[in-house]
Amino acid sequence: MPDEQIPTYNLKVVLKQTGLKADTLRAWERRYGLPNPGRSAGRHRLYSQRDIDTIKWLRARQGEGMSISNAVELWMSLEDEGNDPLLMEEFATPSVAAPRPTARGGQDLEELRDAWIAACSNFDESASASILSEAFALFAVEDVCLQVILDGMHHIGQGWYEGDVAVEQEHFASAIAKRQLEALVSAAPAPTRPEKIVVGAAPGDLHDLALLMITLLLKRRGWDVIYLGANVPLESYAAIFDSSRFDLAIISAEQLFTVGNLYNVASLAQQAGIPLLFGGRIFREVPDLRNRIPGTYLGERLEAVPGVVARGFSTSFPDPDPVVIDETYHNALVEFEEQSPRIELSVRQVMGERMPPEALELANLNFSRDIQAALILGDLNFVPQELEWIKGLINNRGLPASLLSAYLNTYTQAALEHLVENGQLVVNWLQQLKINE
Repeated sequence: MPDEQIPTYNLKVVLKQTGLKADTLRAWERRYGLPNPGRSAGRHRLYSQRDIDTIKWLRARQGEGMSISNAVELWMSLEDEGNDPLLMEEFATPSVAAPRPTARGGQDLEELRDAWIAACSNFDESASASILSEAFALFAVEDVCLQVILDGMHHIGQGWYEGDVAVEQEHFASAIAKRQLEALVSAAPAPTRPEKIVVGAAPGDLHDLALLMITLLLKRRGWDVIYLGANVPLESYAAIFDSSRFDLAIISAEQLFTVGNLYNVASLAQQAGIPLLFGGRIFREVPDLRNRIPGTYLGERLEAVPGVVARGFSTSFPDPDPVVIDETYHNALVEFEEQSPRIELSVRQVMGERMPPEALELANLNFSRDIQAALILGDLNFVPQELEWIKGLINNRGLPASLLSAYLNTYTQAALEHLVENGQLVVNWLQQLKINE
């Protein structure tokens, strides 16, 4: 191993030589795999001189106005071409990196995120909008999208799940973020690339912040992007794909029931010969779902999406593997869709005095939709993943843990009464369903 590649320096030395903050360096390592330090016997990070030079190279690209995700993408493309980025004259780096930008008062992105969360929690429209505007003015768009908006919304959403944040606060924060992103999308330069891309959410899916960010990143790189927004009907996708005006579709789904709808959208795109990229929270949490959609998974890094799109257009998007769903699931779906209103009515009659009406209606709606989606996807074992989330929600609201078991037992009895033919597949699964209390 050449001397410059031997892990020698501890974290403190690296931070002093590069001017980078520790949390930023760890984020780079986690998200991009650059640098890739060794470990001491005590599992502490040890960096080589090449690691230090790599960090300086990336920071120099940032100083030229490039986002960190684009700098990493450039580094990797140069290596793929057989070049050593550190030896290329056009990318020569200074010995000391430029200081990291900060907002007024010396705030970094993490502090701006916390300030934005606080402003949204107080319904302070002026402050929350001002914080985002300042962040976008001083930092790379990708970094603000990831570290302020998405991370901030994750904190707010987790607060709601744990019962500490009102749903109105979450809606307020989402509206502020969407307004800022929509303004940036509108101000994006005219397309410079020939390909046309359609971006939208699966039918029934109301989450579109990440899609807005993807639209913004793609537009900033010259693509012609038509943004459809949340909850796009299946009929609209059918008309769009039939028009043959688009070269690529990017569709997201965040919940199990909308993954079932995404499957139908992907099937239409496949029939029309339009490549489809898909993503969303649930594909990170339940990786097996990725194999049920006839398309290409976008990956877990939002900032990497433009690179995925660019590589697909420069070579070709892979033909999706065929997804074969057993006919017994299709037959069970037909009967379940027909009988689910009767099942829900029976559950309502039994559980009406044990659960608040709104909670009972929501439980019936979500559980039935999840079963329907799992039948579309050909595996009912996807459903318990969502039930675990509901169990946590019940616990966080101080409701008795036994409430979920009582509801599931009642639902199973109602299904046993109304599903008498092909729907026995659902009944058998319900009877074997176990949720730990």
